[in-house]
Amino acid sequence: MPPLGWIFVTALGATVFATLALLRVARRLGFYDVPNERSAHRYPAPLVGGLAFAVGTLLSLMLWAMESARVLSPVLVSLVFIAVLGCLDDWFRLSPERKLLGQVVVAVLLVGWAEVRLNHFEGVFGVGPLPQPMAVAVSLLGVVGIINAFNFMDGIDGLAGGLGLWVCAAFGIWMYGVNQVPYALFAAALAGGICAFLYFNVLSSARVFMGDAGSMFIGASAAVLALKFVEFNRELPNGHVWRMAAGPALAISVLFVPLFDEVRVFLVRLWHRRSPFRADRMHVHHQLLKRGFTHVRAAALLIGCCIGVTLMVWSLQALPINDLLLLEGALALAASRWLR
Repeated sequence: MPPLGWIFVTALGATVFATLALLRVARRLGFYDVPNERSAHRYPAPLVGGLAFAVGTLLSLMLWAMESARVLSPVLVSLVFIAVLGCLDDWFRLSPERKLLGQVVVAVLLVGWAEVRLNHFEGVFGVGPLPQPMAVAVSLLGVVGIINAFNFMDGIDGLAGGLGLWVCAAFGIWMYGVNQVPYALFAAALAGGICAFLYFNVLSSARVFMGDAGSMFIGASAAVLALKFVEFNRELPNGHVWRMAAGPALAISVLFVPLFDEVRVFLVRLWHRRSPFRADRMHVHHQLLKRGFTHVRAAALLIGCCIGVTLMVWSLQALPINDLLLLEGALALAASRWLR
């Protein structure tokens, strides 16, 4: 198995060089995110960060883990498609319908070709194994939902990247522990790319945004890692040191903030008889900015909440899975109430 550290460092370095190269291209082509009435920033910023860490992630895997890259080839090809879709949206501002159609195509590739699929509910609401058509439908809905959840998180500096880094750490460490080498290496490579991006996004004076190419790349990667975690966890024997008693609840907790924000915003828009795809400033990070939080503090609070919910669910996994899901729902309702 290639050293995780080398893959991480290579992805980080490749992302730095890719960012610097793409910055020159962005300046020549005017590839900038121009502030509008929904923006949380004041000045135009180049939209090359996501493309850069996608390149860094893929390059690192191909340099150090070609065998794992072959195993993951359906996943990696699907991620290339989602990055291209994001670039097209960043450049041409695709309509919500076309963007959703592209996301569905990528989800079909992941579910049908890469077999990123939820085949068992593990007792959630009394449901066990899923019939094949239902498994495909639920998995498609889950992949598209997670992609959009992270796409919505890309609103303030450091938030989508920080949440993506947490996803890589949580699922990547577990994949390493159960010897799922290709997915552990993929998580390490993506983490390295995201760390390099966060430097340019948060710490550097040459402020760079990830754009839809980056947020949807992270979202699709998170969907792959989460669904594969649930599948691999269920296959572990009882008593295995890495087996989690409530796999689906734990997977949701790792993605808690993005999923909470997505569901909340959709319900609020429908309640006000607006299209759920119509952009506004109702997202949780916008609400925190209204309350006086800075970008860094708002991002830190939301990432900390995600980590805290995960640790809580992990410590309480001896409880029935439906009780844990109800607890997560109660936390989401309490957070919604506080935001109001």
